[in-house]
Amino acid sequence: MGICAIVMAAGEGKRMKSKKCKFVQRTAGKPIVIWVKEALCEAGAHEQVYIVGHLQEQVRQVLGEEVAFVLQEKQLGTGHAVMQASPFLEGRRGITLVIRGDTPLITAQTLKNVMAFLRKEIFPL
Repeated sequence: MGICAIVMAAGEGKRMKSKKCKFVQRTAGKPIVIWVKEALCEAGAHEQVYIVGHLQEQVRQVLGEEVAFVLQEKQLGTGHAVMQASPFLEGRRGITLVIRGDTPLITAQTLKNVMAFLRKEIFPL
């Protein structure tokens, strides 16, 4: 059973009042979105798609070419963002994690715990 992730990284971050995208702001020495990417990789979600929008060039530059990107031209909510990733999900089986790209405190262990719970309680084999 595979693990993939859809990461929401399209928001404007208006409250930050910065010319930098909120996802590339640095926290503890790294861009916020890198903390998310690393936690996902460590948890086993090596296939990741990032929903980008506002200041997408900055997010793409920070993440590089190791991940996939989907453009959400108008930010119409989380459900709409996930729909933009539907081509990425076609033919995939397993767990898909949907996570915000501005959560630098998320850990791989938390993600592993969520997946273990899903496997045991929601989707037992």
